[in-house]
Amino acid sequence: MRWLKWFIGFIVLAVAACAVLIWYVKPQRQLDLNATELQLAPKLMDMVKHRQTELTLTEPEVNQLLKGVLASRRQLTPDLTLTGADFQLADERLRAAVQVVYADWLQTEGQIVYRLVWQPPYLTAVPEEARVKGLSVPMEWLGLTPVQVNLEERLPQLVGIREVAIEGQELHIRFDIRLGEGR
Repeated sequence: MRWLKWFIGFIVLAVAACAVLIWYVKPQRQLDLNATELQLAPKLMDMVKHRQTELTLTEPEVNQLLKGVLASRRQLTPDLTLTGADFQLADERLRAAVQVVYADWLQTEGQIVYRLVWQPPYLTAVPEEARVKGLSVPMEWLGLTPVQVNLEERLPQLVGIREVAIEGQELHIRFDIRLGEGR
């Protein structure tokens, strides 16, 4: 009889600990992967009109661009699905608030820090750090791989990208004109 009380007490304690853990990792806000197509043509025309060789993408535009890429890569591992993201630019880094669902029932929100690298024709976001509620998480658990965006495929054939840089909360793309060259 005494063992039964201990066993029941242990079960109640385990269930309470699981409930507290689920409550603790629950997302504080709702994120999504809804993205609108980034229209570069009007920005390029404005750039030509002002005789500039640089295009600036704001943080919201970068957010839309990356959400569009991630929307096609929702399944991170067999048990882990990406359900939302929000990106911020800061000092050559991209900070992402992400929401995932584990095993179709446990929702959590985490933070991932990416380093942005320009390797023509791709802007690559290389994951460097992952955290859930301030606790470091091994990136292997999340199935994180670099995210690549082909910026040049959105441009006319005569325009090439020379350099990409983050300055403050903007992404600056500097162009070259390619006369007689193909991609």
